[in-house]
Amino acid sequence: VQSLITDYTYIKGRGKAMAVMGFMYTSASLFSFLILARLPRSIGLYNVFIIIMLIGIFASIVSRAGLVDIVDKKKKEKVKWKELFSLLKKSHCLKITFSAAFASRADVVILAMFIMIWVSKVAREYGKTPFEAMAEGGINIAVASIVGLICYPLWGYLVEKWGRLPVLITGLFFAG
Repeated sequence: VQSLITDYTYIKGRGKAMAVMGFMYTSASLFSFLILARLPRSIGLYNVFIIIMLIGIFASIVSRAGLVDIVDKKKKEKVKWKELFSLLKKSHCLKITFSAAFASRADVVILAMFIMIWVSKVAREYGKTPFEAMAEGGINIAVASIVGLICYPLWGYLVEKWGRLPVLITGLFFAG
């Protein structure tokens, strides 16, 4: 989604769109790790799965009702995959965009999974249940999300001032 917003929005509002998207990603992460990660201890793991399923269904309904297709249905064409992959092979900017989006999302997921698996494995050594340890591990991930939450408006502002490629390169430099 981030790649689509950065490539297919109008240049004037691109930075704001990136900041809003980042803010929403971070808000969801905070909700997951500060609230949902603590629920199994009080309501049980099965009930947390039910709540997450209901949130997913609700989000799907809201997305379906709220998203507007701006392409005329009569003008829609079948996707030309060969042409698309040919364009991707030729475009360095698209390669960088998709690689950066994959890397930035993958590192968050891998780090979160590692922390949660690790804390649940060593929980007993520290006198905690796996659920308690996972709730506290979620706090660590939430702190990282808060830093992101603070930085997204800055990145959005910089995209509008400098352009997205210099900001993308700067962000990748600091992430590395």
